[in-house]
Amino acid sequence: MQFVYFLGRFHVVLVHLPIGFVLAVVFIEFVARKEKYRQLDSAAPFLWGVAAISAVVTAALGYMHYAEGGFAGWPVHYHRILGTLLAIAALAAWALRVKDIDLYRKIQIPIWLVVLVLVTAAGHTGGSVTHGPTFLLELAPARIRSLAGIAPLRPKVSDWTAADPYDDIVQPIFSNRCSGCHGDDTQKNNLNLVNYVSAMKGGKSGMDIVPGDPAHSELFRRITLASDDKDFMPAEGKPPLTVDEIKIIHWWIQAGSPTHTTIAKLNVTPELQSLLGARIGNHGTSPAAVASSTETAATASGPAQLADQNVVNAIAAAGFDVRQISVDNPHLTVSVNGGGKPVSADALRVLVTVRDQIDELDLQRSELSDEELKVVGELSNLTRLRIDNNKISDEGLQGLTGLHKLQVLNLYGNERVTDAGLAVLTQLPSLQRVYLWNTRVTAKGARAMVAKRPQMMVDVGAGTVPAGGV
Repeated sequence: MQFVYFLGRFHVVLVHLPIGFVLAVVFIEFVARKEKYRQLDSAAPFLWGVAAISAVVTAALGYMHYAEGGFAGWPVHYHRILGTLLAIAALAAWALRVKDIDLYRKIQIPIWLVVLVLVTAAGHTGGSVTHGPTFLLELAPARIRSLAGIAPLRPKVSDWTAADPYDDIVQPIFSNRCSGCHGDDTQKNNLNLVNYVSAMKGGKSGMDIVPGDPAHSELFRRITLASDDKDFMPAEGKPPLTVDEIKIIHWWIQAGSPTHTTIAKLNVTPELQSLLGARIGNHGTSPAAVASSTETAATASGPAQLADQNVVNAIAAAGFDVRQISVDNPHLTVSVNGGGKPVSADALRVLVTVRDQIDELDLQRSELSDEELKVVGELSNLTRLRIDNNKISDEGLQGLTGLHKLQVLNLYGNERVTDAGLAVLTQLPSLQRVYLWNTRVTAKGARAMVAKRPQMMVDVGAGTVPAGGV
């Protein structure tokens, strides 16, 4: 059956072919009714044939995809029916066009209307499966939404500190990134992320969100896996969450998955203040945005601090994304430009020249080697370092011994890191959290590390050892 499921997923690749060919043949036949374009009519039998065959293949793949499970709701049911009817109608039109052209000419216009209605309806229900049944009217004016029986849009928050952490921050991320597979109509693994109640209920794996505990939250584990992992989410080639979105979800779960409150009432670090403000749209995340808020910040709480623009330009020119941590903190957070791109030693050397300005560095999925990690080890001001899903080994960790200010280290997915490498990490005096999912570090090794450093939390997935735990 796995091979059938594999083939079924190509439904989403081919689904637009019959739509295109049906529209093309109807258009050509309509135009060919005029004498000057009559010669185009000779292409119609061929186009009807391609439209029919592509509709049949697409429908067959759709049934295979449906067999994989996880689909529910009226859009899926009607999409299957309408897709099947479209395949039958296209086959019938093709056969009639080839076998009995005179009869076809008499009922040509009704045939056009039938296939156009089926194409439109099948396309709409398919879009509802992928994006939700209200996708077309999502941004409609209030009056149209009301006539369609859709709840009004949530009013925009004017002050990001007054935003609800779930309704205004987290739920839009789930809606944008996850609702295609985990909505009201499509619920892979029985997980529905449309609203707070259903999200907290979880799916087949139990509580996918464990308030206060990202390490044991299945949802967080899956969005931070390597993109080629079979459990990685979002699946099926959909765009992954950004680094900032992952940080926000981690913060939200760590804070207890709050809702019906405001961000002002929660503990928010300067970095998260910037990220959360950016989600609302009225708090800058880049040095340029910070500069624009200088006057306001100066009036409210004294002069705002700005990062050295020459430093920012140099880092950006080396191929990195860079932004100031907050209005009050001129230091920088740096990440691989676009996420998941290879980084060169020369580019890392640029960071070393401005090491005093960089507090946080994200080099996930950047094909980082042990040798390049030595350069990272020269960034002595780092407090947070993310180097997950790279090629780091125990030997490479030796290059980090100079990071005396490092507090958080993420080593997810570095399969050459073992218990032996933990001895180096215990020497980092400020290190408080280490993330080691999908490495070869064992729970026993993690416990031994915490025994030496009782204030450290070592996350190895199900075997996570909390601070003070042995």
